[in-house]
Amino acid sequence: MHLPHSDSHNASQFYREDPVGSSLTISQQNQPVDFLVAGSGLSGLVFAALAAQSGARVRVIEAHDV
Repeated sequence: MHLPHSDSHNASQFYREDPVGSSLTISQQNQPVDFLVAGSGLSGLVFAALAAQSGARVRVIEAHDV
């Protein structure tokens, strides 16, 4: 993962090289979500599951590869 220098404020410079490929299609990537959960630890996953069960659109993002 490449992050721009701290003096840069252009979010379009963030990108991820994923040799496996993204699990989201382009149409899924552009759909709005109600909650964006940063981190797939226990608390993040529990919150995401409870929010999804209540009907919210949730996306979980994680910086670390498995």
